[in-house]
Amino acid sequence: MSFYGSINVNGQVAPLAANANRTLKSVDTAAGRTGHAADAFADLSTGAQPAMTNLAGLTDPNSKERRELNSMLKELSEAARSIRVFAGYLERHPEALIQGKGGSKRR
Repeated sequence: MSFYGSINVNGQVAPLAANANRTLKSVDTAAGRTGHAADAFADLSTGAQPAMTNLAGLTDPNSKERRELNSMLKELSEAARSIRVFAGYLERHPEALIQGKGGSKRR
């Protein structure tokens, strides 16, 4: 009896071929999904480009937008300081809300 005569290969080929076909279909489906995901990512990156350009403009120390932002922040800081000074004055002189800053000089 030969070595090949004792192994039944015929019964194993069909299931292996079916498994290979299912695997290939799964790979094909996954490749299609990956292609769609890659297309979506490309669209996203293309759409994000203007936002990234704007962000680069804001972060560039010499940009007009950065100077305007710094100026606005400085003005907000000065306004906050003025409000603190005013609130402190009102804490010390609550009558100023009714009488005014110089007190009552009316007759």
